[in-house]
Amino acid sequence: MSAPQDPNPDEGWKSLGGGPAPRHTTAGIVAPEDAVTEEKVYGRREPTPPGTISARVGVIAFLVMAALYVFTDLRAADTPWQRGLSMVYVLSLIPAFGVLWGLIGLVKRQPGDAPRAALGIVLSLAAFGLAYVALTTTPPRDEVAPVISGDRIEMAPKDLSTWREEKLRLEKK
Repeated sequence: MSAPQDPNPDEGWKSLGGGPAPRHTTAGIVAPEDAVTEEKVYGRREPTPPGTISARVGVIAFLVMAALYVFTDLRAADTPWQRGLSMVYVLSLIPAFGVLWGLIGLVKRQPGDAPRAALGIVLSLAAFGLAYVALTTTPPRDEVAPVISGDRIEMAPKDLSTWREEKLRLEKK
């Protein structure tokens, strides 16, 4: 019979590394020639496939261009170097990158990545369509209407107050 501190490999002992159990000496110290060397496996992050990047960028581009289409106030911005800079041109870089990553995804042909690359290209092209519609339907900026029209500009203050009273009487009726 063996001592409890000396495991016998035939009794069902397993090492944590999955290999055979190390042989112990009678003193309980593992002999260096009998020691099992475990290979260390370090986790590695896989790069994101280009088709997935294209699909994500396509969704973002479509949402941004839809926001520019719906909210007309966002279409132009005043900058120090240009007044009324069209944000549609600036934000059109987002769908351009979506198309670029989609083409890269179609060329690389990673397994299962081509449908996502195609989806990203379609969404990016739809975003370009929304950008075109937003550019062509840009409403003109509202000009401030003059407070006093041409017929009242040269009126004397007394005549102007008489005119105001007449207008107010007409509204009450």
